[in-house]
Amino acid sequence: MKRALYKVVGGKPSLPEFEAEVAKYLNDGWKPVGGVSFNANFAYQALAKVTSESAVGSAYNESEAHSKSTTAEAMRRVDDLT
Repeated sequence: MKRALYKVVGGKPSLPEFEAEVAKYLNDGWKPVGGVSFNANFAYQALAKVTSESAVGSAYNESEAHSKSTTAEAMRRVDDLT
């Protein structure tokens, strides 16, 4: 069964740290939802991912199953949900 996972990342003290964190999730198959938001001089990015994981648990650990997928393949999996 497919499930959509949703996560907001950010709140890092510098843009390079924020970019590195977002890149980590993009490389693990997460897809950005909307644009970057700012609050109190911190940047935030919403991300989504489709998984076939049925049990509730850590969404990030599920990415190990698709770690050899390309970013484009992972994004197609997210698009399949919509």
